[in-house]
Amino acid sequence: MKEDRKVYLTVHGHFYQPPRENPWLEAIEVQDSAKPYHDWNERVTAECYTPNSVSKIVTQENRIMDIVNNYSYISFNIGPTLLSWMEKNTPYTYQRIIQADIESISLNNGHGNAIAQVYNHIIMPLANKHDKYTQIIWGIKDFQFRCKYKGWNYHGYMSSYVKLNNHYWPTVRDPYMSSFLKMRNYRESCYSCKYNTVKKCADISLADFSGVRDIAPNFFTKVGCSEVYIHSEKGRFLLQLIEQYIESIPLNPKDLEGFNSILKKERVRPVARNFIYKGINEMNDKTYVETKLMKGISKKSIIRFYTPYLLRKFLSKFLSRKK
Repeated sequence: MKEDRKVYLTVHGHFYQPPRENPWLEAIEVQDSAKPYHDWNERVTAECYTPNSVSKIVTQENRIMDIVNNYSYISFNIGPTLLSWMEKNTPYTYQRIIQADIESISLNNGHGNAIAQVYNHIIMPLANKHDKYTQIIWGIKDFQFRCKYKGWNYHGYMSSYVKLNNHYWPTVRDPYMSSFLKMRNYRESCYSCKYNTVKKCADISLADFSGVRDIAPNFFTKVGCSEVYIHSEKGRFLLQLIEQYIESIPLNPKDLEGFNSILKKERVRPVARNFIYKGINEMNDKTYVETKLMKGISKKSIIRFYTPYLLRKFLSKFLSRKK
């Protein structure tokens, strides 16, 4: 008697295109061999990558029954150089691929279909040790930041919020990100920029919707959500033109102030920035991040640095009251 056994079949898609851009033009020139398309990236995308994201299931009469995103059901990897091109030139296909990976997480016990690939298509066994490390690290970093959820989550940005002085701060693990959120390591010009004001001169402003999980939980998704601020009638008109293509809800800016301090006041240069950049000037950036930021700045150093500043602040308040 023949024993019945289950047979499993794994389909893996390996998708890659080398960087074809002319380094002087930073654009792909016409490739005659890819006709009728402009270049081979366009041709392979039209014949393979896009059809796989909107694959048709048809009846015997060739009538369409359903449209399926194949990337949701197969294991796949896509080269970073190809994804970079797709993000700019075929954004809808690019988004369907990212979305498929996210959707597959619920089908695969917490992990997605997409896997990381080394940054360029080199023959790894023939590469030297330095190039191997570079290819792997670049490939992993690119993979993490292709999806906003994975990228920010890597830094702990999507963690729960802690309320402090009427402002919500994310509980951040990564020390550099923590320092950035406290406005300590902005560019110097950010503090003196003429646009660093509550009143905006633009018609529309965009920002990451940091408090989406608390304010609008129905809009919290793993691909991220944006805040859109309308500052003029022209901005309102522009938004109306695209409203049918987006999902949105009106919000009161007052509800967002706790998550986005620039709505209440301009960015103020924190005193701690002097302390951080003093360390960076004394060491190189890499050494400072590894020895100071990664291990944390000691309480003793903070007290020694802040004491003169706090004394001056106290004395100025005391003297102003006396007057």
